[in-house]
Amino acid sequence: MKMDALIEEVKKQKGLVIGIIAAGLIFGFVVGRAIKGKEAGEVLENEKTATSTEEVLGTKNENNAANSSTVTVTNGQTAGKSVYVKNVSLSDNAWVVVREDAAGEMGNILGAQWLPKGTASETTVDLLRGTVSGKKYYVVLYNDNGDRIFGTSSDLPMKNKGSLISATFTVK
Repeated sequence: MKMDALIEEVKKQKGLVIGIIAAGLIFGFVVGRAIKGKEAGEVLENEKTATSTEEVLGTKNENNAANSSTVTVTNGQTAGKSVYVKNVSLSDNAWVVVREDAAGEMGNILGAQWLPKGTASETTVDLLRGTVSGKKYYVVLYNDNGDRIFGTSSDLPMKNKGSLISATFTVK
């Protein structure tokens, strides 16, 4: 009899248990992404590269920090759930963010990778949704507010002379 009562109680609490497990998984994913460093991915051979806008020597970003940040990506990447970034030079800790194209404008964010100040070569950004052949994408640098958790309202795009520091590429 006690076993039947226990089973009934578990059935009543099933929604709560599922909610707690789901919240734990989401929290673990967010924390893991924030502290996990990515290693370089497969190098794609292609001479055509897209680079950031004009040279950025001694300019200021929106947070008034010295900004000499640049990003270079390889054009003609293979469709998939990661993007290869050839080179990133950061004046401060930052996010490398991949966005899809929406009728010539930056659309949804597909993935973000935190990187420390300095230069990184051959970095990959894992995506929540994969890229598609024939489509255009943007790689944009975002300032990190110091918490190493990406947020579109707390981590703002880096700019040089009013223009985003970004690069575009197409997927073959």
